[in-house]
Amino acid sequence: MIKYLYGKKEFLEPISHGLISPRFSDLSHYQRLENELMRDKEITKECYWKKAEANLTVNGYSIANSSLASDLLVAITPRHCFCLCLSARGNSSELYKRFGANYCLAIDVPVLMDSLESTFGDQVGRLSFKNSDITYYDKYENLLKLNAEEAVFFKPEIFKPEAEHRVAIFYPLSEEGFHMADGKVFPFRLPQESTHLQSTSVNGSTYWQRVVVDHFEFMA
Repeated sequence: MIKYLYGKKEFLEPISHGLISPRFSDLSHYQRLENELMRDKEITKECYWKKAEANLTVNGYSIANSSLASDLLVAITPRHCFCLCLSARGNSSELYKRFGANYCLAIDVPVLMDSLESTFGDQVGRLSFKNSDITYYDKYENLLKLNAEEAVFFKPEIFKPEAEHRVAIFYPLSEEGFHMADGKVFPFRLPQESTHLQSTSVNGSTYWQRVVVDHFEFMA
């Protein structure tokens, strides 16, 4: 299964050379993106119930639907994790422009998943890795049926042109953070700040080159 990673050449070319892994960003990072077309409040998934179909009560007494000012907003919280956003649309001029990108890597997803298990999984431990196509939902989709982990793979339909395939790294909720070599603990999540995971090859290794099967460059 081949999916595509868009970005700037200066950041993606080292991946194609096998020097570093793709970068995984924590879920809160996406609400801080400068690009408005990509920005999404991923830490909260919102949907609506039509007020005509609502049944609200106060102390057992029903509230008249006609008194509701608008449809009811419902929000759920996905499980926090670290994500890599790929696309099913390869070498698309539309996506280069949408993402403000000039470079695209064709990523072998099964090889990537295997590589994550043998690097991040071995070095950090107790991480789990999942991948899935994103399901795009309209505002009246019932998201309450989802568990927190499933919700990571749902996005509003406004992002449908991205045809996204997401790779997620989940950490154990019983742990407070990553254990550093110096004995300190780095939190999984920082308030108002993005966190990124990336593996760097050492001793001349080009290990991460195995996940890239092709690359493309966009000349505007």
